[in-house]
Amino acid sequence: VRLFKEKNIELITNVFAEDATAFVVNKNVPLDEIDVPTLAKIMSGEISNWKSVTGEDRPINIYGRQSSSGTHSFVQKKLKIKYSKHAKEMNGNAQIMEGIKVDQSGIGYVGAGYLLKKASQIPSVKPLKIAPERGQTAVSPLDEKAIQNKKYFFQRPLFQFIPKQSWEKVKPLIDFEKSPVGKKIISSSGYYNIE
Repeated sequence: VRLFKEKNIELITNVFAEDATAFVVNKNVPLDEIDVPTLAKIMSGEISNWKSVTGEDRPINIYGRQSSSGTHSFVQKKLKIKYSKHAKEMNGNAQIMEGIKVDQSGIGYVGAGYLLKKASQIPSVKPLKIAPERGQTAVSPLDEKAIQNKKYFFQRPLFQFIPKQSWEKVKPLIDFEKSPVGKKIISSSGYYNIE
C-alpha cells in the first residue's frame, strides 16, 4: 500500500470474505475449549505437557505451518509469541490433520474452511472452541454467525485492493462476489461470507 501512495495511485479497499484458523486436537484429548493465554503458553513451549491443562501426563506435540506461511505468522502475531523450537513445520492443512489424527498428544492449526469440508472424513480430529481469556465465552471456528459478527479470536478479513481508476472495470466482479453464486464459490473455497 505504501508503494501505491508513493506513486500517487489511489486504492479502494474491498473486504470480500473472512478467513478463520481452527486449532485442532485428537478426539481422545479430553479438551473441548481453551483460552488464548493457555494456548499461547502451549504454542510457545512454555507448557509442554498436557497435565496442567487436561490432567493427563503426556507431552504436547505441536503441529504448525512452515515459517513461510501467512497462517504461521498470523497465529504467532495473534498469540504474541515465538513458536516452540520443537514445533513440527508441516506443508499444509492435510499434513497437520494427518499428524493430529494419529497423535493423541498433538495440537495444531488448520484453515477452518478446510476443517468444515473434511471434518466428516477425519472424525478422529476435533476443533477447539477458543476463549479470549479464561472465564470468557469460547467460540467455535465453525460458527458462521460468530465469524460474521467478528467474535472468533483467530479470524481475519480477506482484502482486495483496487486502483480507483479501475473501479468501474472491477465492479462487476465485486457484484458477482456478493451474488448467491459468488458467495457459494467463496464458502466452497473455505472462507466465510460477510453480510
